Amino acid sequence: MIKKILIALSFFLFQIANAESSAVLSELLQNTQTIQADFSQIVYDEDGHALSTSIGSFVLKKPNKFYWIITKPSKQIIVNDGKNIWNYQPDLEQVIVSKSSNTLQATPLAILSGSTGALTKNFSITQTDNNTFKLVAKHDGTFKYVWLNFSKGIINGMKLQDALGQSTTLKFSHVIVNIVPPSTKFMFTIPDGVDVIHN
Repeated sequence: MIKKILIALSFFLFQIANAESSAVLSELLQNTQTIQADFSQIVYDEDGHALSTSIGSFVLKKPNKFYWIITKPSKQIIVNDGKNIWNYQPDLEQVIVSKSSNTLQATPLAILSGSTGALTKNFSITQTDNNTFKLVAKHDGTFKYVWLNFSKGIINGMKLQDALGQSTTLKFSHVIVNIVPPSTKFMFTIPDGVDVIHN
C-alpha cells in the first residue's frame, strides 16, 4: 500500500513539475513571434559519430511560417507558407511538397513555429536547468526527444533525437527576434524544369 501511495505521489509531483515547465516554456515562446538567425547543424549516428555538418540561415514567423536555407555543403531551401512545406533541392532538381498541418515534428523549425498548445499536446515538457527544456514525444513521430536551449530568454540552440538514436544538434547565432519579415519571404515559386513530388 505504501509503495502504491509513493508511486501515485511521484506521478502527481511529476505532473505538477511538467505543468510548471510547460508554462515557463510557453511564456518564452509566446514572447517570441519572429526569429531570424544563422545556424550550424551536425547530425550524429546512434554511437555519437558525426555524419554530416551544414550551415545556413533561417527566418521564422508564427504561426507556422518559416524559410530555412542550407548554404553548405550543398544548397537546400525549405519553406513553410502555412499550408504546405516546400523542400527544394537544386542539385537533384526536385521539390518535395508536404502538408504543413502534418509536420509539427518534421523539421526543427516546425516545432518552434507552431502554437504552444500544439507543443504541449504532442510533448511532455520538463525544465532541466534555467536555460534548457527537454521535450519527450507523446506519440510516434520524427523526433522522440527534443532539447531547447535559451540564453537571456531567447532560443539559441536545439538538439533532436529520433527513435533509432540518431541526433541532430543546432546552434543559432546572430539571433534577432520580433522584427517582422516581408510576407514574400514565405512564398515559394516552383522553378522551371524541376520535378515536383507530393509527400
